Amino acid sequence: LCAALALPLGADVLVLSDGPRHPSGRMQVFFGVRGGAEVELTVYGPIRPLHSGHYGNWAPNPAAMLTRLLSAMRDEDGRVLIPGFHDDVRPLTPAEKRVLAELPDVETALKRDLGLGRTEGTERLADSIARPALNLRGLRAGDVGEGAANAIPTGARASIDFRLVPDQTPERVRERTEAFMRAQGWHVVGEEPDA
Repeated sequence: LCAALALPLGADVLVLSDGPRHPSGRMQVFFGVRGGAEVELTVYGPIRPLHSGHYGNWAPNPAAMLTRLLSAMRDEDGRVLIPGFHDDVRPLTPAEKRVLAELPDVETALKRDLGLGRTEGTERLADSIARPALNLRGLRAGDVGEGAANAIPTGARASIDFRLVPDQTPERVRERTEAFMRAQGWHVVGEEPDA
């Protein structure tokens, strides 16, 4: 995991010119952003691609292994399933909950504008982005379409970004993520392994 830039500041306010855009395009003021921590996962397989007709169901497929790991980390509603991941999350105050409940409906128009048939879970957008998240931002294994081959790939990669909320730290997220993977039977290394 790589921590996003974190500097100790002796200021009362930080003005940031990045943030969510209101669906109407109007200017808005927002009162916080989630921090980030990134992780790159690689699952190693055979040292060369293997024909699936000759080795399928015998040689482990790194793409299948990686997708099982990723689906064990997050549910369909976007909730992170890594044990202890939510332990450091500071609960919203009653005042914060009240402000979120009073926000106007933007979800209906956003779903239409973004072509979303559904959202993850039933909560509103503002409530969703007030909690931590695991975003799967990229996958790579083998090839598709014209480049597809009847082969077990040599490896599979995933790129993840965790969105963190107050009191969560990249270090604790890393510890818990690695502990989760070890508990699932994975051998975790920090560099490319040898044979």
